[in-house]
Amino acid sequence: MSVHDNMLTYGLKRGTTDELLFIDDPQVPNGLDCDCVCPHCKHDLIARNGGKKNTHHFAHASGADCGGARMTALHMLAQKILERDKVVMLPAYDTEYVTHEAQQKKFANVVLEQVWKDESSTRKPDCVCTQEDATHPLWVEIYCRHIVDPERKADIRRRGVYCIEIDFKDLLETEYTEQDVIERLTKDTEHREWISCPVWDREHEAKYKQVLAEEEREAKEAEELRAASKKEYQRLETIVNDWKQKRDEASAAKVIEEIKRKPFCAPYEEYEWCIYDILVPNGNWVDFAKHNPKTDIGRKVFYTLIHYYVRANFSHMPFDDYYWVHQKITDILCEDNNKRATDIQLEYLLVLWVLSKLEKYRTYKGEGALYGKTFANNEAVRNAVLDLIREGKCNWRYYLANQKSHDIITKNFTGKQGGDDVIAIIRICFPIKEETPSVGVPQLLEPTRYEKIGFDKEFAGVDIKKACAELNRAFNEQSY
Repeated sequence: MSVHDNMLTYGLKRGTTDELLFIDDPQVPNGLDCDCVCPHCKHDLIARNGGKKNTHHFAHASGADCGGARMTALHMLAQKILERDKVVMLPAYDTEYVTHEAQQKKFANVVLEQVWKDESSTRKPDCVCTQEDATHPLWVEIYCRHIVDPERKADIRRRGVYCIEIDFKDLLETEYTEQDVIERLTKDTEHREWISCPVWDREHEAKYKQVLAEEEREAKEAEELRAASKKEYQRLETIVNDWKQKRDEASAAKVIEEIKRKPFCAPYEEYEWCIYDILVPNGNWVDFAKHNPKTDIGRKVFYTLIHYYVRANFSHMPFDDYYWVHQKITDILCEDNNKRATDIQLEYLLVLWVLSKLEKYRTYKGEGALYGKTFANNEAVRNAVLDLIREGKCNWRYYLANQKSHDIITKNFTGKQGGDDVIAIIRICFPIKEETPSVGVPQLLEPTRYEKIGFDKEFAGVDIKKACAELNRAFNEQSY
């Protein structure tokens, strides 16, 4: 006996075209008296349902091996159940743009193998399900061994009909029951797909076109932004080039106006530009200071830019270490030249070095930018530092990083407007390396003094008292 015969559990009642009998139905007697034929080849069957050890099944009376018997039986059973119950689970509709959940659907009528003919082709779907109004019929294809091929799919879609395919192939390898087939038809949300669903296909197409239109709109906007960015860059470049050529009050005023209007942005991300990007390309402050005019007008542009940069709390771009700036300042000090340009160049370099120190301090202490702002904005701070450097008869870095210099600075600035700020800058940027502060050195950071000069108002949201306490602790521990 073949595997197919051993597993055939449904036979077709003789003299009918669609009445299937289960092997264990009471009306199916044992042997040839079952009065059943094979659903596939229509040859006589023998019912073997009287034993207690072997699985009950139908077998061909001739002993033939009919490979299509079990497939045809399952196919017919699924059709008859759908015709009887008129209930089917519609598959989910899930694409890149449209998603609908699977849902159970009850129909008014189900017709089996109805012929549908048009000018191009003739089709006979396994089941046609309709409602009372007979609009939008649903074709149901039962897949046991032969799937709906691409040609048939294309023709069904061309017709614009609704069609699903339900997969029963895996049940052929099991001892399925009628209840298994019912579950597959009405409750299982898997093992099925849409061959054609015009309304949702149109929805998918509409969503797809909408996405394409949105992408085109975004591309157009991006192109417009790039064009506007290019135009803005050219405008700012013209202002900067005019300043570089003329170096007068009028051209400097335009540069300063642009700095105040929009100090910093993220040009590479948002297609925006500000004058900082052109004055200090790639954040190279040293190169900017090198080419900026060594005049009071140039000095005004430089400090305006520094001021707004520090106000941004060093968040736009990290500073380099400026290692070689130390040596450059020392070289300038060794020159026998007291011209104004030399003084300003020294001042530029010193400011850059201080900023780089403050940037490192900010990384660990968080509030260093407060003092960077003070240094950049306070004329007394800059002049005092420059005077002390010029008076020094040794390397300026080591001259300021000792107790004597700190005592002089403390004496000169204590009690003066902004004096505590001056002292704080020196202590941060030039910490004492070999000696510890004497008992007579006053506490450098008093929160009440900052409040009196309005320091807390300028930096709203900054906890001045907390910042001062943290810095005092750091100074005493020499942990920077």
